[in-house]
Amino acid sequence: MSANVVIEPCADYELEPIRALMRNGLKALGGVPALFGEARRVAVKVNLLAPAKPEKAVTTHPCVARALCLELRAQGLEPFIVDSPGAGTPFTEAGLKRTYRECGYADWCGDLDVPLNLRTDAGSVSIQGARIKRLDVLNPILEADAVISLAKGKTHGFTHVTGAVKNMFGVVPGILKAGYHAKLRKLEHFAEMLVDVAEFVAPRLAVIDAVTCMQGNGPSAGEPVRVGRLLMAANVYLCDKVFGDLIGLDLAQNPVLSRARRRGCFAPADLSLMGRCTPHEGFALPETAVTPEGFVNPSLLFRLLQPLFRHVTLRPAITEYCVGCGVCAKSCPVQAIAIVDQKARIDYSKCIRCYCCHEMCPHRAVRFKKSVLHRLLARLARHV
Repeated sequence: MSANVVIEPCADYELEPIRALMRNGLKALGGVPALFGEARRVAVKVNLLAPAKPEKAVTTHPCVARALCLELRAQGLEPFIVDSPGAGTPFTEAGLKRTYRECGYADWCGDLDVPLNLRTDAGSVSIQGARIKRLDVLNPILEADAVISLAKGKTHGFTHVTGAVKNMFGVVPGILKAGYHAKLRKLEHFAEMLVDVAEFVAPRLAVIDAVTCMQGNGPSAGEPVRVGRLLMAANVYLCDKVFGDLIGLDLAQNPVLSRARRRGCFAPADLSLMGRCTPHEGFALPETAVTPEGFVNPSLLFRLLQPLFRHVTLRPAITEYCVGCGVCAKSCPVQAIAIVDQKARIDYSKCIRCYCCHEMCPHRAVRFKKSVLHRLLARLARHV
């Protein structure tokens, strides 16, 4: 049976069963020759947001990465693992080695079968994007014959979900990611940029590790939940669309896919699914996905209230768990955070609500806080 998205049940992280699923999925999508053509050296772009144990569901599980890479090697390709972690992790060879080690890649993938990229060099390239015209990209990505987006299925405080498309933002090296947040402060602009990146990188294959996902206020401070699925597709947008269906995220609440659909990158009607996508009961979406700013096509009421942005959006708040490590300050794209008396302090007059501090805090010391006006508008939004 041919399909453009494959969703397979996967009970646990076991190498050989997952490798068999990868083999079947590649065949259902048309096979390696159809997907990769003459390409041989393939960059497998995983999600290694931060040094975190695999069971925390912050990163792509190394078993999935190894299974995919071993299957690709068996079919004549030369895959390697690559990513640029979030701004809280030094983007150096030592930082990458630590990330691979903590995320389990040194044990699962650290051999000659699956090379782990340690290069940090990058180039600035011209692109024909709708939002951006220059893009900073890791040279190992630029030099590869083809790219695969091997994502972790998670919620995300800013973009609501992170999957195969959002995963492509990791081609931007290290701390330079913060610059994109600083320049593209509105969610719709940031989402447009993510589509620009995905269109430029043009991954040949998308795979989402949804065996154990992160629910709630991801992408690092949420809770692991066993969903038991693997998704594969030749189109990153369709892959993300099915993942959204799986976790109960409406297409209208997905700002990235809304932009991609508007640009003609995919059409939901084009979906040809192999397997069953039964929504996971009780999956917790991030708080930001069910609040006024979560509506991609807001009503006239919310457009009129745009000047009240700071009062109707969730704001990051530092809790008693803060140890003053400074990761949030380093991650803040507008330098709105300072460490005072060994505790983070946020200058809300500068805060752009990108939630990078929440995303990168290794101690889960940042939470979302609602204003009274925010609560009122959230109630109104349910009836709009």
